[in-house]
Amino acid sequence: MRRSDEPPVWRVFQRRGTISLLNNLRAGPLRSADAESSVPFVDKAIAYRRLKELRELGLVERHLEPGPPIEAWYELSEEGERLARAAEILESFGSPSEKNQQSAVA
Repeated sequence: MRRSDEPPVWRVFQRRGTISLLNNLRAGPLRSADAESSVPFVDKAIAYRRLKELRELGLVERHLEPGPPIEAWYELSEEGERLARAAEILESFGSPSEKNQQSAVA
């Protein structure tokens, strides 16, 4: 399968920060600034871009609170919640704690 033939959600899922962002949103809604700073090793501009991509796919919803100042909140949609469960598995796969558990079983 060529990359251009992949479903859009696969392309976004492969980008840096997406899995962490989905997992962070599983805990509940996050303010824009908190969502953008919650992804390690990703600057705020990239985190914002990931949030926008996830919104365009219907995986994340954005809510605005009237201000001043106007504040944006992000939360997972139903579909986003389903995908975030997969993201949690992927993020834990190969993590140090996962490797420790595997070696204890072996």
